[in-house]
Amino acid sequence: MRYDAVCGKGATRVWVPETPEGAPMTYPLQQMLGAGEHTVTFTLVPAQDGVAGTVAWNSVQRLMTGAREMLMPLHMADGFAFSVEGGPRVALQKGQALEVKLSFTLSGSRQGNTYSLVAGGVALVQDAPFQPPASRPTCEFADIGVLGVVSLKGGFDIRDLSHAILGAVDGGDVEEQNPVSTQDGRVFRVGPGHRFHKIQDVLACLKGGDVVEVEGGCTYPGHINLPACLETSREKPIMIRGIARQGKRPVIKSTHGNYVFQVHADHVVLENMEIIGNLTDVLHRAGKKESVFTGRNAGDLQTRNLHFETTFFGVHQVGDNLTVRRCLVRDNRQGIISSDFGSGSITVEYCECYHNGAGGGDHNLYLATDEVCHPEAVARVQYCYIHDSVSGNGLKTRAARNEIYFNWFENNYHQSMELIGPDPGYQEGVGYTSAEKLRAIDPTYGEHTVREDSDVVGNVVIEKIGAAVRCGGDGTGSLWSMPETTYGHGMTFGRYRFVNNTFIRHGRGNFPCIRLEFGVESVECYNNVFYRHPDAAGNMPIEVVAECLDQKIVNTVQWASGKRCVKGSHNWVQPGAKGVPQEWTDTLVGEDPGLVDVTPGTKDVRVKAGSPLAGAGVQMDNTVATWPDWHNLLPDFGHWNEEHTRVLSDVPDESKHVAAMHDLTNRDNAFPRPLMQLENAPVDSQTMQAPHGKVTGRPNIGAFTDPAEVV
Repeated sequence: MRYDAVCGKGATRVWVPETPEGAPMTYPLQQMLGAGEHTVTFTLVPAQDGVAGTVAWNSVQRLMTGAREMLMPLHMADGFAFSVEGGPRVALQKGQALEVKLSFTLSGSRQGNTYSLVAGGVALVQDAPFQPPASRPTCEFADIGVLGVVSLKGGFDIRDLSHAILGAVDGGDVEEQNPVSTQDGRVFRVGPGHRFHKIQDVLACLKGGDVVEVEGGCTYPGHINLPACLETSREKPIMIRGIARQGKRPVIKSTHGNYVFQVHADHVVLENMEIIGNLTDVLHRAGKKESVFTGRNAGDLQTRNLHFETTFFGVHQVGDNLTVRRCLVRDNRQGIISSDFGSGSITVEYCECYHNGAGGGDHNLYLATDEVCHPEAVARVQYCYIHDSVSGNGLKTRAARNEIYFNWFENNYHQSMELIGPDPGYQEGVGYTSAEKLRAIDPTYGEHTVREDSDVVGNVVIEKIGAAVRCGGDGTGSLWSMPETTYGHGMTFGRYRFVNNTFIRHGRGNFPCIRLEFGVESVECYNNVFYRHPDAAGNMPIEVVAECLDQKIVNTVQWASGKRCVKGSHNWVQPGAKGVPQEWTDTLVGEDPGLVDVTPGTKDVRVKAGSPLAGAGVQMDNTVATWPDWHNLLPDFGHWNEEHTRVLSDVPDESKHVAAMHDLTNRDNAFPRPLMQLENAPVDSQTMQAPHGKVTGRPNIGAFTDPAEVV
């Protein structure tokens, strides 16, 4: 897609290239058109004879994913423009401008919405009812604000559109020296007083080394797509950076169900912005509370419609080497999410991420890496405040390697962290598919491409509802739940290392701190605090590590080596704690860990003078376990024939699957590339700052590691 310059303020020109796959390209309009009578005009100019395609409109509540998602379509075929079969036609000729006028009435309900279409002075449609999307035939449509265009044969111009499109330069004040050329690249200034009024205005101009400086104290529209064709490198990324004004960052906000940022390009930095969806707006408009997405009515039609209306994601990563730094991300279905296909390394640091999630599969952060395209990719989340998800988890990750350092997790709906395996069974435009079909696309895709490891160091994790951390897998795509899919359970068969974390449990639920399910290779824990506040415990002891051993359910732990691999030392637990691994050594037991304040709602869990945690940890050199060599046969999928283990009795016969067996061998004997340098403390959830400095001598137990910093 190429955005051309504007001929006059508000008059937008868009070039529509030929797209044989037929997928609509959708662009929000500058204004959302609500109930009432409206008119939109534009000029259509074919680039050749015989153009075929569609120009259409839809509600901002719904994306156009195909022809049946277009409320008001203008179809073109065989060199003619027409709307209904057998209706009037107007000839389309190369280079000849066709003046188009679209008039429509929005009643604000599912009935009474009509449109009329005049092209070249000929009435093609008169007071026709909207064409309801196949996916939501009973939905109410109270607005129009998304233009969808697709060319099946030949390209065409849309000129002089009466409503500006977000993403096309909309004119503005003449400004010299914008962009400013520097030694490393160019600096584009964006804001009300600049030549470029919004981020979309500069996208078509960007290349590696460029910086986009966005003026703070203002709100800008979302739906920002950085395409894969941008020429970047690791040395010369593209940076979009907010410049605070009077302490206020720029707000990038979506008002519809699409997205705020979508990053297909490699080597991109998003920095110092507030990235906000419309979840709060949707709930307020519907008169609903947040629990609508997680309660007993979460599956009803109205709630599903609310889900579709909510901004899909704040940041969607599809490329490699994305950094999101010092941003606030809230009010989206998914706060930050990575694609299963194409995504590489991602770093999220000094970010606050909260109030995201509008369904069980939606999370504050949902990361992944494409283990075929980027087998060495790393998902690093550090110095972040991740809290109060509306649904789902604080951080769910399917990445090949996770590095989770010095964060503050609190009050997330399910787990604070879910560290699981790949989910390569989804391809955009295709949907869920079987492993057989997926490997027909690319034979290298599969469940055991690489081992997924997680290094979790220096975090505060405060939970009251779900487990603090879930390791191993989540049953994704299992035959148990989706008979049409056969690509496994999202298992990691990976290694997990937990060092100097503070786990605090509030609430009356019997949830473990570390929950092991599905495929796991090893778990090691050093210098961690596991504490449950007595006022909220309901007389139940804390459960430290819970291993699912129920052979009747699919969640049963499967150890990669065929035997349990657990080690650890110098962890602090309370008397009577359940699930304390027998393999641990030098475990400290006590009633009071000696933290400043552990009552619910407080955020001061620093180590007090005289605490049993002070200087009681093992040094970092001793926080990596080694394992003997092993090899083992492992099934590819979760349901096996009786020759190997079992087939679950309550799975329908047609869903039974005989797994392919894999001969796995231990590839190394210690946790790979462990973090061996502690910071003084995790991020401060109030200031979003984190102290840095080398911890000398024996560290404290827990996330506040420096024995010189006890209070």
